[in-house]
Amino acid sequence: MTEDPSALRRWMIAGPEVSHLVAQYEAACGTKEGTEHTSYHEETERAQRVFFENVEKLSQAMKDMGNPFQEESRDLLSLDTKDIAHHTAAELIGTHLEKCKVRFQEFMKGLEGEEESTFYEPIKKNRVDFFRQVPASVDSSKQKVLKEDCQLFSKLFISCQSRECDLKEFFRHENQSHPAALSDGGKLHTCQKSHLTTILESQVTTPEAEPDADTIIIDGAALACNRAGSKVIMVKASDTDVVVIAVSVLQALQELGLQQLWVAFGQGQHLRWVPVHDLCCTLAEKSKGMLFFHAFTGCDVISAFRGKGKKSAWQTWDVCDEASGVFSKLSQYPPVVDDEDLKTLEKFVVMMYDRSSTAEGVDDARLDMFARKQRPYSHSSNPISAEAAREACCLPGGLHLESVNSTSTRNADSCQLGLDQERRSVADRLDRAHPLQRVASS
Repeated sequence: MTEDPSALRRWMIAGPEVSHLVAQYEAACGTKEGTEHTSYHEETERAQRVFFENVEKLSQAMKDMGNPFQEESRDLLSLDTKDIAHHTAAELIGTHLEKCKVRFQEFMKGLEGEEESTFYEPIKKNRVDFFRQVPASVDSSKQKVLKEDCQLFSKLFISCQSRECDLKEFFRHENQSHPAALSDGGKLHTCQKSHLTTILESQVTTPEAEPDADTIIIDGAALACNRAGSKVIMVKASDTDVVVIAVSVLQALQELGLQQLWVAFGQGQHLRWVPVHDLCCTLAEKSKGMLFFHAFTGCDVISAFRGKGKKSAWQTWDVCDEASGVFSKLSQYPPVVDDEDLKTLEKFVVMMYDRSSTAEGVDDARLDMFARKQRPYSHSSNPISAEAAREACCLPGGLHLESVNSTSTRNADSCQLGLDQERRSVADRLDRAHPLQRVASS
């Protein structure tokens, strides 16, 4: 520009005007103010405050524990938490620099052959957490308990054979006071309740669009009985219990004039509408026994059978027709469970573990599966004892059904159960199934 006089004259005339326009544009857009106050991210007040707090913590830790640079011990410790790391972590720090050098040398060698790596390929970090404590695996602890249980069972079984004891009496008892086939160390053994909803949905055709309803209920199906005159009811829920309750109370609602009952199950893209009225027509007699079936096979307050979920139980119900009558009867929570009903339930449990078994009781089935069929002893392949099965049968009839079936007329005897039984653990209810050690020792 200085070498061309004409260009210099144009800049001298137009330069001030251009600068004036740029200044006006920056003032209008705030660009100039933003660039003037721009600073490094660590110069902000918050970053400085955090840095100052960290320095104070480090200084205080050094005052309390002494100067770490004067420490002659070979232990690796954290100044803020005073945790001492494992000795392998200290050894890792000593070799950490060498590992980084090896990684760098590998990178440099890769540059010589362009096919292996390039200069712009990032070097992976050596992420090492020196103070990480690996938590104990829950599955490994459970497997250890099951292995010990199997070993104990094998020893007791061999002992009974050598003493020529009655094997039928042997299989009447559990190894532990908390049967592992029903509980996890005295706690409830849960199952996937949502599998039951999937099974029920497969019985009917669900619509793709939301159906119209006169009444929409969000707080449970019990409110539906208090609203007479509704023709179509929609219940919004995300729990399988609500679907089971809806199936059980449909007949009572139909007596009040209800024509259709829908359950909007799930949330978001998994939302679907289950036609309970069509479902009850498809299930026929099974709809009357859904309450006890759901409770007996595992729910929020009743333990499930280990290794046998809702799908296995439903498939067993399809081939065990005599269980429908018992399920329907016990869904009305009678005060007393008959022996014939218990035998039918035992047969249902046996068929759930072995469809080809001809045994009527679970004790005979346990003996047949283990001693004759050479089935390996495991809680997922062999049923529980008869005493534990009877306790499992009595729990749903008195506890679960009395608490969920709020729309039916409650029996005075069943109300005596109340919350006291609900607070009792599985261990308390199954203590009657005496451990096998007592029998073997006697």
